[in-house]
This record gives sequence, structure tokens and C-alpha cells, in this order.
Amino acid sequence: MQGAIRWVAKTCTDFAIRIGEAETHTSKLEDDTAMQGEIRESLRIQMEDTQWKMADLENRARQNNLRVLSIPEGLEGPDPRSL
Repeated sequence: MQGAIRWVAKTCTDFAIRIGEAETHTSKLEDDTAMQGEIRESLRIQMEDTQWKMADLENRARQNNLRVLSIPEGLEGPDPRSL
């Protein structure tokens, strides 16, 4: 009878150790998952910013218009090349 009780006690102790290890492993996985979610969100924001900047640069590259400042409108007269 004593042997059976010791065996049950040892088995319970072994199970408690295994459950503790499983809980530790699960906790680590949950922490890693949360961290990956934060990293993913940060990368998503960076990607949106980069896409906006890229679109802005493409639009600016397409604009070949020159702005002439400090010259009154109509100064060129009928022929703009004569200015």
C-alpha cells in the first residue's frame, strides 16, 4: 500500500512539473505572439507611410511645370518667348 501511495505521489509530482513546463511554454508563446502583432502593426504603418511617400514622389516627378515668381502677369505681351 505504501508503494502505491508513493507511486501516486510521484506521478502527481511529475504531472505538476509537466503542467508547469507546459504553462511556461504557453506563456512564452503568447508573449511572442503579442510581440509579433506589435511588430506587424509597426511594419504596416511604415509600409503605408512609404507608399504615401512613393506616390508623392511619383506625382512630383510627373509635374514638369515651372513656377516663375515676382514677374507680373501679362508682362510678356503677345509673344511669351520675347520675354
